[in-house]
Amino acid sequence: MTHSVIPVSCAYCPENYHGVLQGIFLTDGEYVTTCPICNKQNFIRSYEVVAGALDADIPKNSVPVMIVKVI
Repeated sequence: MTHSVIPVSCAYCPENYHGVLQGIFLTDGEYVTTCPICNKQNFIRSYEVVAGALDADIPKNSVPVMIVKVI
């Protein structure tokens, strides 16, 4: 199955981590991850997604990216 790996910077602490979405990012979606350090949710709009890798190796300590809504 296709997956997308993106870098994520936590909005609440200095942690940088990787998020993994099972599938591809849609252009009109909103997504959420949970920081592995502070456990706060970080919302990501599809237009904020920087280039990610499709079907790349999933880095250790990655967190899942969940779909919140599709407009």
